[in-house]
Amino acid sequence: MLLMNSTESDMESTAQSCTEPRSLPRVWPCTQACTGLATEKSVESDTESAMLLPAREGRCPRGFSTLQIAILSVLKSLPECIAYWQIAQLIRGHYGLKTTEGAVRGTLERFGNRNILMAKRATRGLLKGNRYAFRAEPCRHIIPLSPRAQSGMESDTESDQHPDDNAQPSILEEKIDRKKNLSVFSQEQEVLKAARSLEKLTEEDIAFHWPGLASTGFGTHQIRQILFRLEQVCIPPDGVLQGLTYAEWELSRGVMRDGEGKNVLDPMAWVFTILARQGYYKRPANYVSPQMQAELDRTVEIKSLQEAREARILEEFEFWRTALTVAERTAIVRPENGPSYHMPEDVALRQYFHAQVRPTLQESVPKESAAG
Repeated sequence: MLLMNSTESDMESTAQSCTEPRSLPRVWPCTQACTGLATEKSVESDTESAMLLPAREGRCPRGFSTLQIAILSVLKSLPECIAYWQIAQLIRGHYGLKTTEGAVRGTLERFGNRNILMAKRATRGLLKGNRYAFRAEPCRHIIPLSPRAQSGMESDTESDQHPDDNAQPSILEEKIDRKKNLSVFSQEQEVLKAARSLEKLTEEDIAFHWPGLASTGFGTHQIRQILFRLEQVCIPPDGVLQGLTYAEWELSRGVMRDGEGKNVLDPMAWVFTILARQGYYKRPANYVSPQMQAELDRTVEIKSLQEAREARILEEFEFWRTALTVAERTAIVRPENGPSYHMPEDVALRQYFHAQVRPTLQESVPKESAAG
């Protein structure tokens, strides 16, 4: 649970003075306006049981201020690029909070220090701002800003007037908006996860996972440059790791070829250029991943086991048949009270063995040793 820091700056304190219960915003950015007790389903349980989190009147049990809740609501709409002044404008116009650009900036910086958000500088046209992503869901009750309110982001004006300030989104709009934002949020998280994994790689990591590439001089410098080049043209880096594995596979087998089918003379430059331009490396024609190989090996293992079982059963049958006396064999093949027609001797013996003899053999073997 995230708790409020008593030493927060004066900027946020000023903005927060407008968030007391006596001056609630015109539109509440949270589906549970906390007045006394807030009910929240336990994240540890899949049952319908809920736990009651005690909260002071008008306060969030997670410790978020009204300004913080409003900011999280704006950022949950996942805009490509947004400036501090735009966030302040949206909060003033849609939620009726008298906040400032400085208060928004201070709150976002504290969110970053608490590992709630990740921020990255971004531009959109002439607008300079940030792009944000959540490290984890801060609270499922905080709803994204409605599409109508987001229209203010497309304007460069500082006007606080929004024609739809008091208009509530329909239930259908909310459902569509939530589904869209969850999908975008999931995609953003995958891209950020891939970028973080690449940035964390050390020279030792590269030498361990891709020794062939490392021996050509490929290292962390190339990884950083690949990320930089991809970001310039907005290509996600989530295909780079797999691309390194494909390139390593080709290099280790001596089958790295250029577009004309000739051997690549400078593998480091070749792999770097492809990944920096495309964000992925083409899958080699005969490549078999470790996961696929494991499945193939498992298939072979199952088939071999089945063949061994059948061979053992056949051996048991032959041993039993050779031990039969003529009278026993006749009684099985042509029983006195049997049908008037007679089946072939081999068929009759096999049927009798599987129905009458083999079950008794299995009972005599310990369960952990019995097979088939």
